[in-house]
Amino acid sequence: MEPSLKDLTSFDIGKKLWWHLDKVNKLVNDEQVWPIHFGIDPSNLCNHDCVWCSYTEVLPNKKMLEREVLLNAITSMSKNGTKAITWSGGGEPTTNPHLAEFFHHAYELGLQQALYTNGQLLNDHHIDAITKGFQFIRFSLDAGTDETYQKAHRVRPGTFHTVINNISKIVKRKIGTTVGVSVIVHETNYKDIVKAAELMRNLGVDYLEFKPVVFAEHQGGQQYSKDWWANEVYPLLDEAKTYSNNEFKVLVIGHKFDSIIMENFGRDYHCCLSHHLQGLINADGTLYVCCNQRGNENFKLGNLNENTLEEIWWGERRKNIISNINVQKCPPNCKGHEANKVLWHAKNPLQQFHPNFL
Repeated sequence: MEPSLKDLTSFDIGKKLWWHLDKVNKLVNDEQVWPIHFGIDPSNLCNHDCVWCSYTEVLPNKKMLEREVLLNAITSMSKNGTKAITWSGGGEPTTNPHLAEFFHHAYELGLQQALYTNGQLLNDHHIDAITKGFQFIRFSLDAGTDETYQKAHRVRPGTFHTVINNISKIVKRKIGTTVGVSVIVHETNYKDIVKAAELMRNLGVDYLEFKPVVFAEHQGGQQYSKDWWANEVYPLLDEAKTYSNNEFKVLVIGHKFDSIIMENFGRDYHCCLSHHLQGLINADGTLYVCCNQRGNENFKLGNLNENTLEEIWWGERRKNIISNINVQKCPPNCKGHEANKVLWHAKNPLQQFHPNFL
């Protein structure tokens, strides 16, 4: 019998890399590769205003991806061997009026899909497409009550209940689509941790994940103290985990909580390799090195309004930019962090670990 998501205790990027050994081998041998996965920001416009959001300042343009530009890019992804797309942001993906059409185009080309959303604007067209065969949908809920939701997402009273209703619609209609809910733990919402676990179990989602807030450099870059996490948050996370059962899992993304309080944020690698395996297209058409560098002028690889996806990916500008990445200046807990730890040691085996003695 195949294992299900409910058997997992975390999302193990290291295990995922085993399924793409052809790409890993090329990276180890300094060969260029085409991305397995693309993140796409359909919109920089967001209908919420989360207190911790790091994109409000760095993405001041409220643009949306042009229909033809993105349809052409999706075709290029499929033609060159991309396996999957995550619709994310940036802003809120569902603010783009062409989103359902983008979903169907990706389906026609055989690309796997997932969506990160706050869930308020989901309509029947979105839900029809998602429940047709998305791999997963993850709702950014970040609260267990309407009162806390108003403070965390800075929205009107009752918005929380609209989102809960949309989550329920997806749960009732899904066929093979994993339904997850995410909570970024912040001083505004941490007291709702247990309430969120109880609510999500009763709602019938597959999992609820908790991960720590990360403050970007332009937000001051000062993370919460180790004592705050240990004394205020960890006991609540332990209690929340007791709500797990055979049908529902509470996932505490442990490596993120560990890294955020470690010296150097747990980076034991000296270069970024994971960006070769995943690309990020922002709503203004810009291709960035990764999602954590959205809005950073130094990490702009090119723009789809000016060049094709292939021209940007194989171009000289990208080669120059990626050769000068200093990971010590990258944000903590970046998307590529766990993959980088594995890829770095695959490329640089340490003899003191006796790598040949299995």
